[in-house]
Amino acid sequence: GTSTPFAPASTAMVSNDTHEGTGNTILFESEKGDDAGAMGVALHRNAEGRVFAIVPRKRNDDGNGILFVYELLANGGRVDTRFVRHTGSFSQRNVVRTLVVDDHHGTVFFVDRAAGIQKYSILDGEAPTPLASFAREGWQQFCNGLAIWPEKEPGEGMILAADRQRDFTTLFAFRREGEMINPHSHGALPQKLTLTTRRVGGIAIHPQPMPGFPEGILVASNQHLNTFDFYSWRDLR
Repeated sequence: GTSTPFAPASTAMVSNDTHEGTGNTILFESEKGDDAGAMGVALHRNAEGRVFAIVPRKRNDDGNGILFVYELLANGGRVDTRFVRHTGSFSQRNVVRTLVVDDHHGTVFFVDRAAGIQKYSILDGEAPTPLASFAREGWQQFCNGLAIWPEKEPGEGMILAADRQRDFTTLFAFRREGEMINPHSHGALPQKLTLTTRRVGGIAIHPQPMPGFPEGILVASNQHLNTFDFYSWRDLR
């Protein structure tokens, strides 16, 4: 069926300001030149309060996995990184730039355009193996945004996936907690939303009340207008 697209409650221009002042944060030390580029980042805080950065690299033809996990360590007012592990097998088609972390479950979801949404444990297991692979088909173009909307019960909620299209964005929803007999079975929910954001470049969620947004917001990067579009979760819900 069809539905009326949701328009953003407000927008903000994207800033190009940069800031310096990190510690020892060199990534992908074995790679050179363009191949040492980072394609995205997501942060994970575990139950002990330790913070990790999960970073997809530009290529992975060595079989070590597309994601690098680094622990972030305080060092005299700066931040150092400590390499922890590789994870995430990859079809080696296109690049990985879309990912989201589930802090409660200690897992990361990322988009492999040739294989769908992939799910891996961030820290558990000596030899990382996929926990789930889903949503390989059904996209009009490709998934270019992932976010998690938490419900009141810890670990429950929705995984939202943004289908990048020219003139609008379709949001698909998947069950975050999986099924009772298989917590890694993330079936699609019947809800599907259309947003007016054009050529979406990513999405993020803030689930806490804010002035004017009593149930939180969903933010979408609008690459057509070079803005961030803010949607009220109350409207979307």
